[in-house]
Amino acid sequence: MSHIHQYYLSVIAVLLLSGTATAKQTIKVGYIEFPPAFYTDKTGQANGILIKLTDKVMKKSGYSWTAHSYPTKRMAHYIATGELHLWVGLTTLPEFKGTTLIGPSKLLEISLQSYFIGKKPPINSKEDLKNKKIISVLGYSYGGLTNFIKDPNNKIINYETSSQESAFKMLKAGRADYLLTYKGPATKVLTRLEISDLNQSNISKYGVYFVVSKMTPNAEIILKDLEQAYQSIRKEGTP
Repeated sequence: MSHIHQYYLSVIAVLLLSGTATAKQTIKVGYIEFPPAFYTDKTGQANGILIKLTDKVMKKSGYSWTAHSYPTKRMAHYIATGELHLWVGLTTLPEFKGTTLIGPSKLLEISLQSYFIGKKPPINSKEDLKNKKIISVLGYSYGGLTNFIKDPNNKIINYETSSQESAFKMLKAGRADYLLTYKGPATKVLTRLEISDLNQSNISKYGVYFVVSKMTPNAEIILKDLEQAYQSIRKEGTP
């Protein structure tokens, strides 16, 4: 056998072994309590639209995985440091800059809404927030809007609260004119909380992507595998 043939056989063997090792990795997936996208259900298990999608993609690509719920800032920190390997969500968290690989496929969109009672001017952009009194939910980055909200030049009075339910109760009580939150979690809360003459307007839409920590072993291979699995699932018509 020639040296050239031996070389190529060695390369193929290494690639096959590498692929096998990669497929056997257990991927640590971070998520936050953000129903219906992801949440911890009554049995203590991770659940939600994006959890189910992640499970399909993992099975298709041959990876085992575990799900770990954290507050947003801690989850983002763990992705940046490699303690978590994958996040399936928004890419706008500042901790991700320079520390992650982001896939090209937009998995779905998440809508950021403003909610208000009665006939008030709708909030359709961040500029509309200037000189307004608003309510926001702690732990959300609002697609990077938090810096704009906190900028004293914009004269925004912001009341922060810890949950969706308390935020809507504050709005109902007239504590502020507008509530900023995401449509999915808000819809879930509003099924059990009645507010008369409640209106909403869309501020922005943000894409959901695969976000892999650069500190993850075989990070580029994993992202490629997940993207290929997702596209295959889409072609089969079962995303």
